[in-house]
Order: sequence, then C-alpha cells, then structure tokens
Amino acid sequence: MAKFVAVVCPRGFSDGRRKEFLPVSTLSSFLELKMTFHPSMTRTIANQLGWPMKVHLLSLRRVRLRSTLLAVWSLIATLTSFWGIFGSRDENASSSSTCLPCHGITQESSVNTSMRLKGFQKSDPLETEPSFSCYSSKSSHPRKNQGKLPTIYVITPTYERPAQLADLTRMAQTLAHVAELFWVLVQDSREREPLVHDFLRYTNINYTYITVDESIRPKRIESPTKKILEPRGVACRMTGLAWVRKYVRSGVVYFADDDNSYDIRLFHEMRLTKRVSMWPVGLVTAYGISSPIVDLETGRVTGFYDGWIAKRMFPVDMAGFAVTVSLLLQKPQAMMPFRPGFEEDGFLKSLGVQIGDIEPKASNCTKVLVWHTKTLTEPIDPPTVSTDLIKNTNLIIVCGTTDAFKKRMEVPIENPLPSVLENSGNIDGSEVWSDDAVDLPGAEENSFSSVDEEDDDSEPKLKYERLGNDLRKIFMKDSASCIAVNSRFLVLGSHWGMIHVLDHLGNAARGHELQAHAVSVNHISLDSEGDYLASCSDDGRVVVHGLYSADNTHNLSFDHPVKSVALDPNYYKSRSGRKFLTGDHQLILHEKTFLNLQKQSVLHSADGLVRTIKWNRENFVAWATDAGVRVADLNERKTISLIKRDHDAKYRPELLRCHLCWQDGKTLLIGWADTVKICVIRRNREPPQAYRDAPQHLVEIVSMFTTDFFICGIAPLVDPGGGLSRGGDLGSHLVLMAMAKEEGVVVDPTGKVSQNSTCIPARGQKLMLTIIEPRVHDYTEIVTDLLSVRNYADYKINDYHMDCLIDEGLFFIVSPKDVIVAKPRDADDHIDWLLDRCKFEEALNAVENSGKRALSVSMSGGST
Repeated sequence: MAKFVAVVCPRGFSDGRRKEFLPVSTLSSFLELKMTFHPSMTRTIANQLGWPMKVHLLSLRRVRLRSTLLAVWSLIATLTSFWGIFGSRDENASSSSTCLPCHGITQESSVNTSMRLKGFQKSDPLETEPSFSCYSSKSSHPRKNQGKLPTIYVITPTYERPAQLADLTRMAQTLAHVAELFWVLVQDSREREPLVHDFLRYTNINYTYITVDESIRPKRIESPTKKILEPRGVACRMTGLAWVRKYVRSGVVYFADDDNSYDIRLFHEMRLTKRVSMWPVGLVTAYGISSPIVDLETGRVTGFYDGWIAKRMFPVDMAGFAVTVSLLLQKPQAMMPFRPGFEEDGFLKSLGVQIGDIEPKASNCTKVLVWHTKTLTEPIDPPTVSTDLIKNTNLIIVCGTTDAFKKRMEVPIENPLPSVLENSGNIDGSEVWSDDAVDLPGAEENSFSSVDEEDDDSEPKLKYERLGNDLRKIFMKDSASCIAVNSRFLVLGSHWGMIHVLDHLGNAARGHELQAHAVSVNHISLDSEGDYLASCSDDGRVVVHGLYSADNTHNLSFDHPVKSVALDPNYYKSRSGRKFLTGDHQLILHEKTFLNLQKQSVLHSADGLVRTIKWNRENFVAWATDAGVRVADLNERKTISLIKRDHDAKYRPELLRCHLCWQDGKTLLIGWADTVKICVIRRNREPPQAYRDAPQHLVEIVSMFTTDFFICGIAPLVDPGGGLSRGGDLGSHLVLMAMAKEEGVVVDPTGKVSQNSTCIPARGQKLMLTIIEPRVHDYTEIVTDLLSVRNYADYKINDYHMDCLIDEGLFFIVSPKDVIVAKPRDADDHIDWLLDRCKFEEALNAVENSGKRALSVSMSGGST
C-alpha cells in the first residue's frame, strides 16, 4: 500500500482521494518544503483535524523527487551567490514575491487565537487579554519584489462609521504605489466587517485584517474643563504591535490613521530609518504643523514645535514618527499608555529613545508629507513665535514662507528660505524668475563683478552666461541637486528625483526626462561618449540608463543610501565588461562576466561613506572617504595610494565635500575644505624583486597648500587658443569655485560651544570663482569674480556644484535654482574690453595682431 502525505490546500481539490493525516513532524517538514502554510501554524492544524479543509494526497515518491529538486536549486543558488549575482537585486530581472506571515490563510477561513499583548501590565486599564481574529490575505496581483528594500509595516486602527470605507479607499490608493509594504489593519470590533473584508480582497496590497474586542475599555478621564477624554485606538495599535513582534524580524513600523492624507514620498523617507525617525505633520490648527525643530547646519533635532507641549518629552503626532522592528524586539515591554494625549510620548519613552537618537527625515523636516485633514471655512490665525526660536532651523522653511505667519512674527523675516529647499517650487515662477528678485538681468556679462573692479587695468579672465530656455520651466517646479556634462549635452539631477537631459543652451532633449528616484539625486555619471548615464540616491536605488538603447541598463535597489556612482568611460563599448562603481560604506565594482551574469566585487571597505568617485580613461579611479582620497589602478585591481585628509579636523567631510577632477589621465586635482593638492601618477621604478606585490604605479603629491577660502569646485583652465593655461612649473592655472572664509560656528544641541565645534561657511555668502597659479607650497591669486547667483542668500556651500569640459574651457556652475556657464575670454572679448575703456590704439593693435573684426572695430570706434 502506497504511503501518502496530507497537504493542506487553501483552494481545495476533488473529494475523490483518500484523506489521512501524518504525525505533526512529517506534516511540518513537508509544509516547510512546500511553503503552502506558515510553519508556525502547523501545530494548530494538527490539533484541529476537524476543520472543513480539503487535503491533497501526494505519494512519498513525489515528495522525495521534489525534495531532491529543491536541494539542487539550493546548490545553484549558493554557487551563483558565490559569484556575486545576488548581492543586490536588479529590478529589470524577474523575481518572485516574498512569503509573508499568514499569507496562506484564505479569505474563507479564519484562525481564532488568543494572543497576549506584550507590554500590558496588571495595572493597565485593560487587564484582560483581548482575543482577536486574524483574516489575512496575499494580494491577488502581487507586486514585484524590490530586492533588499526594508519592508514597511503600516499599522492602521479603524472602526465602523459612515466614512470608514471612503477613508480606507483613499489610503489604499496611496499604499498601493509603495513597494515592499505590508498593511496591518486592526478593526475595533468583535467580528470582521464584511464590507471592509471584501474591500481588502480587492486591493493590490499585502495585508493582515485583525479584529479586536475593545468592549473592555480603559477608564475615561475627566479634564479640568469637564470634557471627557478617552484614549482612542490604543488597544488596536498595541494589537498590531503584538502581531509584528510575533511574525516579523526586520523592517520599519509606522502608525497610520485611515483618515489622514499621505504623500508616497513619506514612505520612501521612513524606509531608511535606522532606529527612530521623525518628520513634520500638517495640522488644521493655529500652529499649522507638529514638527521636530532641526538645526539646519548640523541636521540634529534640538526641540519640538507643537501647539500642546504639556511637559511631554516627545510632543509629536502619532503620524510623525516611525521605529524599526529591531528596536521593538529589543524592548519587548514597550507599550502605548492609555492616557489621552500622552500615547506617543509614553510609547517612545518606553522604547528608551533619546533626543539624540532621532533621525530627521523629509529633508531635515523642511517638507510636510502627511496631513491631518479637516475642512474649515474660517481662517486660522497663526500664533506669535519668537524669531530666536526659528532662526537657522527647519521652522523658517515649513512655517516662515506664508504671509500670515510673517505678520505674527515678533521680528519679521525679511528673507525666508525659499521653496527650493522645500522641493515644492513656486508654480508661477514669479519669485524665482522675476528680474526684480535677483541682482542680475538675464545673461549679461557685467552682471558678474570682479573683486578688483575698481582697478580698470585688471581685465577679467572669464565671461559668464546664465542658461534659460527650458531650464526656467524646470526650476519653476523643481530644483537642481547635481550635474554632469559632456561635449554634447548636460544632465541635471533634481531634488524630486528627476533626471533632465539638456543641451548647452538649456533646451530640453525631448523624451529624455527620467523619474529615476523618489528623493534627491546624489550623483550622476556619464560614459565618455554620452550613450549611458548612471545615477544614485538616498532611496537606495542605482539606475544605469541608455539614452539611445535599452540594452545594458540596470535598476538596482540596495537597503542603504548610495552616495556616489561612476560609469566606466568605456561603458559604451561592447567588450568593456559594462563596468560601473557604486559607493556607500564600500566601493563596489559591478561588471558583466561569463554568460552576461552580473558580478559584484568589493574594492574597498571604506573608512566612512564614499562620497565622491572619479574614473578616467586610463582606468585609474579616485574616491573620497572620511579618511582621505584613495587612488586605484583597475587594470591591476589594486589601491596604489591613500592621500590622507590632513586639513583641520573641525571641517567635517559631510559638511564640506571633497571635490576631485582628473586634469588628464595621470594628474588628479583635489580640493577639500580649504586645501588644494595636485597629484601625479608615475611609473614605479622600484625593481620587482624588492617588493613582490608592489603596484606598477605610485602617486606623487607635487603641490599642496592651504587657501584663504573654502572650496566647492576645482578644475584646470584652458587657454582660448587651445591647450592648458600654463601656470609655471606645475602646469595649468586652476579655477576654484569657493566661498569666503567666514566661519560659522555650529554648536552642540545643548547650546555649548566646545573646542571641537564644527566650523563651516556661513549661509548666504556670495559665490566666488577664483583663478590661481599653483606653486609647491603656496599659490598666486590671478583674479577673483563674485557671482550673483539667484537666491544665493538662502544657500550653503554644499548646495553648489561645478562640472567642466576641459578641452572646451567651459565651467558649469549649478545652484538649486540657477545654471551659469563660465568660459575663457577670447580675442574678441579683449578688443571689446579695450573699446569700452576708450583704449582705441591698443584695440587697433589687438585687431592687427589677431587679424579679426577690422570692419566692426572701424564702425564702433569711429576711426581706424
């Protein structure tokens, strides 16, 4: 007689086969193999043999065959993982959805169980263990697995009311657009609500539907105003937490009420939570928001802004924070108290959270991504707020831009931070593009002044042009975060995660606008031919996009922010290996290997974040970490040098970025804080037998000096006639984008200024473009131009970026709302400058020497 194994089948099979159950151990092992039912439920199944469930009988021979196939598949997965294929998941490849807790339970069946809510003590108002029923379902149209993205578990308390289904529908339409999300919906009811149950089955969301009996409610509290206060939804939220603690081991937990309004960017922000994260919540109250107060210079939370502080350590809204599952598991006794108004504060304190643990999200709490919605007809006057409270904090952005708020200020804000940092833009563009709002009209050269403009004999070295055209439309609703250029076009990354491809005049290339990321683009890289571009962001995504072909593109997702990316200059070539680099806490090389398999190799485990990567045609790569700049020869796959960060330690690398530029295949320019270094790669002359593993090349620092300003961009200067502008024995002149050395002291959250306080350039300084002649240990300043960038008073040094075309002598200067092109002045510009100063004889000599513009000079000067 053949032996059979009984398998629980949610859909059911025909009754023509014999039904018998094996012992629990056999059933459990087979269910784990099949993944038909969650392993933790096998004992319940064995004890409930009387359930009206169908069973599917399989012979043990078929079971052994499937076990063998599973073992072979596991071996293949291990081998491919060894070759680095599964280091990150490429979203262009197909993938199966992840099995989540209780997904095997059908809509037609329920599991009644009694679960003890962790954190409830005998003294709690709710002393009994509430029993609940869990109706769980996996979506009928499972979304694509996003790889290593942490899962967000959204706990939503709900109750029966006329608008319940409408509110849930609105919320589900938002959650359906968020990848790797699980919805824990907890109903305040003894039994499931049929309408809600049917609605959840329709949504394209992984969910668990739980009902909890809250008939045993905590004692009501009578306030001094005789108003009855009652904690609402606490038992529902605690029930959801109990479910998470039982079934989940990693991810992020967020409490989301069903009657709020949510921006999907909020979920992209909270996904990166390391412990506890917070953000502003929009309220229809006099204060308008409930938000942490963030020092914009340090990025640290220093206090809270709320209409009701009430001696709470964390006066925040329930929708204004998220915590990690690991923190919940570390604090099994953490609970939410049944005390009206103190639920959030008590819960966070029970988790052991300190103010220094808070991670401000939503661009340092400068954007409102969630609202408590309510329709009111009468306007609400904002409260009176001291300017000292909001100075240099996020509040001046989220509150200070409204006219009503400014009228109630004790000291009016003359220049509130613009909407560019808020990433909301100004739709009509009047504030950004009005000629009255900026110092410079259009793109005239004289709108950029020289520091030595009192000296008429000092001729400028560069001329400037402000780009417009389609850039105007882009800046009306977005702001720039990074740039990359080549000889054919420029690529602009934005704070909304967009990538725009434009020509050198600011005209958009039609069909080349890409929504690549959910948050600000950190870095963009191009190959040498401009056929492919790569981008990265704090959302953990790395995108390699083909401008003319869909082949060899990638869409990778990591479980951490990616700060930098670099394409191989030869990426466009078919036999190049299609290599590119990504930088976070490691420098990782991605390349195609045999059978077009994707391989990942860790080149360096960084000392801090890899914030900048530069790759040249000679296959040398330079990258900057907190420790310094490393240079590697990818032909040998060896690091050949570490150029240590030796400037003042108070200049923190996250506040003053390192800027790298390859002048040619062997010369590297480094500008970091107030220090410039010129490095040359030379052949190693040491005999091979002396150092067996010595690299073939070494790096020599030929110049190193400290400047009188902070550097935010570096590049070599090219003569108008072609070739590098010579600057003595060390080679070319250098162009430095910089800010004056007027240090702004950043104090600790306690308000104390210590000896180790960080110094960075003060916000709102004018940008400088300086041409210097480098020497071994110092430099000579040739000329300095002050640039009146649009809304410069609102920006700090890391808001500016510069890229260049060395051969063409073009320098692209980018701020959040402006793109300026600087280029060397030619012979025509020199003649114009002489004519403007009535130096006609010198102008005539210049014309004769250059052999140009004789006719135009005769007409302009009046005589020849």
